[in-house]
Amino acid sequence: MLIATIQLFLTAIACGLLFVAWRAFRSDRTISTLVAIGFLVRAIAGQALFWISYLHLPFLRRLQAGDGFWFYATDGRKYFRYVAEIARRGSSALTHLDPNVDGSGFTHILVVFGLLFGIVASMALLMNLAAYLGTCAIVVKLAGEHVRVARVVVATIALSPSSILWSTQPLKDVLFLFLFALFVATAAMWIRAWHREKNAALHGALMTLALLAVFCLIAGIRWYWALALFGVSAPLLFVASLRTRKPLHAVMLLIVMYGGVLAGAVRVTGRYLPPPIRAWITSPRLEDAKHAPVMMAWIIDGARSAFDRMDGGTRIGGAEYGHPESRPTRFLRGCVAFFLPHAFAGIGGGRGLWAFADVDTIFFDVVFLIAIVALFRMPREQWRNPILWLVLVVTIAMGAAFIYCVSNFGALFRYRSMIFIGVAMIPVVAVWKYDRAAVPVHARDRESHRRVPLDD
Repeated sequence: MLIATIQLFLTAIACGLLFVAWRAFRSDRTISTLVAIGFLVRAIAGQALFWISYLHLPFLRRLQAGDGFWFYATDGRKYFRYVAEIARRGSSALTHLDPNVDGSGFTHILVVFGLLFGIVASMALLMNLAAYLGTCAIVVKLAGEHVRVARVVVATIALSPSSILWSTQPLKDVLFLFLFALFVATAAMWIRAWHREKNAALHGALMTLALLAVFCLIAGIRWYWALALFGVSAPLLFVASLRTRKPLHAVMLLIVMYGGVLAGAVRVTGRYLPPPIRAWITSPRLEDAKHAPVMMAWIIDGARSAFDRMDGGTRIGGAEYGHPESRPTRFLRGCVAFFLPHAFAGIGGGRGLWAFADVDTIFFDVVFLIAIVALFRMPREQWRNPILWLVLVVTIAMGAAFIYCVSNFGALFRYRSMIFIGVAMIPVVAVWKYDRAAVPVHARDRESHRRVPLDD
């Protein structure tokens, strides 16, 4: 009884802190309103869906999974069972965490939330609401003085149908969106730190540690996304470091950081890594580099075959196991399912929820068009922005891989939400000045009069 009372008290404090976090957006009324709308929709929908399922109310019973869960959160129940088993050990729970459990980074965070706020499905709503507010805060910070850009991007995040849906259950999707945005922001701060006139090395070292911490969290949730971030961010940050005040210090810290990342990758996520990738990390050889494209194609085709063998009623038309299609046909069919309503792709099943899925598809298309407009209207010099290239290359590479590999729309719908955050952030990173700390004041004044994407 005492523990339950303490957890109730901590929950009340957490709710108060969320309110304080929302109040931090009050400097701009439009942004504050958009953030509040997204917050209230998530909070109300999450509580309503939890109690409907928990009490087995006569509403959408065929979609309920009981105990506060719904049919679209099957892996959420798996995470929750693990959290409940670990949390029963009380204060010693944190010493019994298994680093090899699926989604270890996410389940470990859930254990902490369970110990603080109680072992009940709705406690994940606090985590998801905090992640949502954090993502919006990162967008506003990166946008800087470009308030209109921040408003557009915050609106896309606040009103995203799929993001709202994932927020209502103990799923790792919303936390991942926050961590990706946090990685981008931390990389931007890392570059800015090395442009400081004073204590550049100290701030650069601190930002390197922060970048490593965020990277490890992402790797503990989705190793394949961390692999993409590693492959893209390492060369981009290396090039960016050469233009800083202390390039030698910056390069040395990057080498140490990414060396530690490679060492930790095998230990933490080794059993999830495909054998060729694990071999490249543990026994790198120069002659293997020429075979890298062929090996990556083999890995992607293997992932596609695995998805083809998966059960599911929302299989994308024509993608049946045992009847291989050509690669261009696979990719084109995936693009149709990714960007167009389900009727165009000939997808069945869906449990009568295609209206929601189609609304999310149209919403994604609108966000995608906004990103394209932002790129076309972007000043030419912004193409030298490493943070823009980080978001752009990772988003395109992972989006193309998902489109080609995933042959079941139920899975593709969820994977698309990972691509969504990258697409949504493009207008923001398109206006971010990576060397602004080194630009003289009079030059900044001249630059402020230039046209920027979506900001006039």
